[in-house]
Amino acid sequence: MSRPEPYFYVRYTWWKAHDIVGLTSKLKERFTVMELRRPDEKGEFISLGERDIARIEVKADTLSAYIAPSKAVLFQKESAPFTKRDMELRETLLALYPHVIPAPIPLFYRREPKFKMHATS
Repeated sequence: MSRPEPYFYVRYTWWKAHDIVGLTSKLKERFTVMELRRPDEKGEFISLGERDIARIEVKADTLSAYIAPSKAVLFQKESAPFTKRDMELRETLLALYPHVIPAPIPLFYRREPKFKMHATS
């Protein structure tokens, strides 16, 4: 039997951009937060705009996320059951980034991938 794919899910805000400094302070209380390297003038990152460039990485146990003012990319490096801290990070980010598409024009729809909870969580 093959191992399931690692969790990968992208979420957005539409009309609001989060203050990354304030968000960092809030998330540091429960999770590991690291500032990411900023792109240089050569345009290393391809992005729809400044609001989509990840500024911090947040880590729980098996779940991590790249956070930008209007976009959050939740991911696991290896597929594993979510712990309580992973679920707390997931729920926090889904509340802060409530949309599954980047704009209110419904060109497509993304479903959240399936995941398992750790048996002792």
